Amino acid sequence: MNILIVDDDLSLQNYLRQRFTRWEYQVKCAQNGAEAVDLCSKIDFQLILLDLYLPQTDIVELIQLLKILCMDTDIISMTGSNSPELERSIRELGILYYLIKPFEIDNLKAILEHLSVRRNPSSRIA
Repeated sequence: MNILIVDDDLSLQNYLRQRFTRWEYQVKCAQNGAEAVDLCSKIDFQLILLDLYLPQTDIVELIQLLKILCMDTDIISMTGSNSPELERSIRELGILYYLIKPFEIDNLKAILEHLSVRRNPSSRIA
């Protein structure tokens, strides 16, 4: 599964990249919305892990654009500044999961495994 991590926190980005690579996923990273759009126009991602607070980025417009560019791509949002209003507005955009930072890496791993099986049922572990 190809995964795009979009986060301006380089330490989190590197941590997730290392973990995902260890779990045998292909990973690319972007630090802002423009980089994410550029990568999505070139690479077929199955999952985008998207920070909701990116510099110089209207997150609603970015999610809408990513959903047009990558119609079969799931989006998981991440935020360290949660509010019921934010969660409701982001969920209305059709994201798959809404994660609040800091999150447990094992929970994210379980989500990735579920998505992998959903996308490729023959990979199901007996």
